[in-house]
Amino acid sequence: MTSGVHALQYILSHITHTTNGFNKKKHFSPSAVRAKRQKDQRTLLKKRFEELSEDKEYQDLAEQAFAQLEEQENLIEQLKQKHELEIEEQLIANIEIQDSLDKVKFDYQVLDIRFKELQGNTTKVGEPIIIHGKEPEFYNGEVSDLVIEIIKNQLVNNTKQNSRRHHLLQDIIKHNEVDGTRDSFAKTIKSIFSSYNGLTPKIKSDLKNLNMEAVETGTHNHIKYIDDDRYQVAFAKTPSDAKRVGNNIARDIKAELL
Repeated sequence: MTSGVHALQYILSHITHTTNGFNKKKHFSPSAVRAKRQKDQRTLLKKRFEELSEDKEYQDLAEQAFAQLEEQENLIEQLKQKHELEIEEQLIANIEIQDSLDKVKFDYQVLDIRFKELQGNTTKVGEPIIIHGKEPEFYNGEVSDLVIEIIKNQLVNNTKQNSRRHHLLQDIIKHNEVDGTRDSFAKTIKSIFSSYNGLTPKIKSDLKNLNMEAVETGTHNHIKYIDDDRYQVAFAKTPSDAKRVGNNIARDIKAELL
């Protein structure tokens, strides 16, 4: 096994994905077989009738009947083709859904194996202690990174060296990793507004990727989290100094929203 992935499991999963669709499609429709047999029988009957019939009037009448049958057959054939196309599309959709489900199950098994390995190798002990209520996280690690930052400040500014509290806080920081999304968002915000010269569709799109949106009101714009109006950063629509205003916007967003 390499990187937590069982080779045999991966091979079997790959074989299943590549053969399921082919095997499901490789079949004959009973209705299509019956329709082909009936058509062949009508063709043979018409041929025998043309060879044996001597009564012209009777033959004309019979040919009219055959023409009506053929017209009806063409209509039925069109309906059948439409129905078979719908069935084929549904079959393909079902195969794709099944393949997606198989992939999800396989990925879950791999992650479960890796998780159990990490559990066996970890040196961490104790129970999680960060619990929060109705306030949602606007990005990954928003709560945990804030708590770790507070603990670091407490360790540096309000803890005596080599005291029990000092050692406890050091241990907590050591065994709780920072997610880093906040810092990543801050860098992205700075990049978005580095040369700000007015609100553009690209800026709106980039903000949306951060779960934020820009609202235009009067002579000012406001940046806030999507579906939450409690925290807003206001700035002018037409900046006088693009670089300075952009830096100020990034600074205010970091202070108010991050």
